[in-house]
Amino acid sequence: MSSRLGSNPLEWLSKDEKSSETEKSKQCLHSNQGLQKLQSKQSSKHGLKLGSTRATFIVKEELLKKLKDLAYWERRKIQDVVNEALEDYLEKQAQHSPSPNKSN
Repeated sequence: MSSRLGSNPLEWLSKDEKSSETEKSKQCLHSNQGLQKLQSKQSSKHGLKLGSTRATFIVKEELLKKLKDLAYWERRKIQDVVNEALEDYLEKQAQHSPSPNKSN
């Protein structure tokens, strides 16, 4: 009866070392190309409408609760309430101070 492993169970380690190194370098190149593709797709924009992105902010708990309550009672999305609040705030700020992009 012959053994599937043969007489040396570690024989596969020494077989075709050159092809093994070539395969490893191909795998490395393939994974690097995949990584570059993933980075270029920007996961922060995945699945969002054009012109939108994901962002993480740290806010006071009480403000977040008020924001969620407001969105709930007005039957709106939290993101819509946040966008409106930011737009209003930035518009008011622009009225009170000159824009850094405009030259005087």
